[in-house]
Amino acid sequence: MIAFKPHPRIPRPIPKRLPRRKYVTIAAGFCCKDGMVIAADSQETTLGYMKGEKQKIKYCKLNAWSIAVVGAGDSSYVEMCMDKILYHFSSDETNPVPHFEEIEDFVLRIFQKHFAPLSSYKANERPEAHLLIAVQPSGGRGMLVEWLGTSVVLHYPCKFIGAGEQMGMHLALKFGEWQFTYPRLNVAGLAIYILDQVKATIDTCGGRTDVVLLGSEKARAYRIQYNEVKEAEERYRRMDFQNSFKLAEEISQHPPNVDSSGGF
Repeated sequence: MIAFKPHPRIPRPIPKRLPRRKYVTIAAGFCCKDGMVIAADSQETTLGYMKGEKQKIKYCKLNAWSIAVVGAGDSSYVEMCMDKILYHFSSDETNPVPHFEEIEDFVLRIFQKHFAPLSSYKANERPEAHLLIAVQPSGGRGMLVEWLGTSVVLHYPCKFIGAGEQMGMHLALKFGEWQFTYPRLNVAGLAIYILDQVKATIDTCGGRTDVVLLGSEKARAYRIQYNEVKEAEERYRRMDFQNSFKLAEEISQHPPNVDSSGGF
């Protein structure tokens, strides 16, 4: 009888997850005098691979109110959450304006169903969706809701999310938050300028700037055309460039007070 030697076992390679598409983004919402402004960049990053572009703001107009949602995080989960929110609250033209508690209850149900079961995963493997939800009733004041995990927060007058959040908030505070309570067209200009500055500074933010306006009159809702946004960006860059020279001149004419006799 011939004895055969067993073949050595070759270890199998550990399967790798498919690359995750991320909205590593800058997105913002503003509560204005006559409506709301929602803005976001369009860059979508497939981690470790490539960058693409995608429209990240979804919105819907009903008879008596309008709604817009935008998010940061794993794009498939962000899109799922946005679609569920829009379908739930705006599937019927006659649906009433949702209250904050209704939005809170619904998004927490989404969390319990789609995110809580994955809580045992490592932090970098758990999917994430960070959303802004804007609700604008006809003839009333808008509501800006931030949702992340089990945290559901009402904001006024503005909120930034995503990788460019700190930079966006820094620029907003530089203007003064009260500026964002102006009419929505004025605020749209400030939003375009801020997002353009963030895209130029934060590597993971980029692409086009998408801007959606929700109006308090007849719950009007529309997206600003990209060529108009681009034209505004170029105009604001020229203004910023000119002002930087004026600022440098002012600073040079007012140097710090230094005691030349001091030192080590």
